[in-house]
Amino acid sequence: MTACEGFRNLNNNHQKENFMTSINKATVLGYLGNDPAVRSMQSGKEVCNLSIATSTSYKDKNTGVRTSTTEWHKVSVFGPGLIETCKKHLAKGDLIYIEGALKTQKYEKAGAEHKSTEIVVSGYNSKIEIVNCAAWANENKNHNDQINQASPHDYDDDGIPF
Repeated sequence: MTACEGFRNLNNNHQKENFMTSINKATVLGYLGNDPAVRSMQSGKEVCNLSIATSTSYKDKNTGVRTSTTEWHKVSVFGPGLIETCKKHLAKGDLIYIEGALKTQKYEKAGAEHKSTEIVVSGYNSKIEIVNCAAWANENKNHNDQINQASPHDYDDDGIPF
């Protein structure tokens, strides 16, 4: 039996036992482009929409100029706990890490069919983490400015044990 046949047999065995045979997971680390937007759906449940920017830079081989491109990611957050966390703790400019599933929806506009892909954050297989809150960054900047302005003579070296 070849390696491919062995893998195929292993995969077939998993399908028979109803094991997961695919993964739909998106991971993004980026900056919030706007404050979270919470709205009510027709069912009465809430959804929180986020817009996250990720950037990539590269150096053009021909010109030597460094170029940066930004990709915007639509994110929909479901679940009362996650939505409440977004409302209370997220703001434009925050660096956040999210894990969710990709979902593509079709819609018609002006007689033409369009598709829109978003990251859905919902349930146990999703995650939102604040990596660097814009408000914290401003507080730390003010604190660091105070430390940098302090004179070296403001510190007593006698209290240092080395």
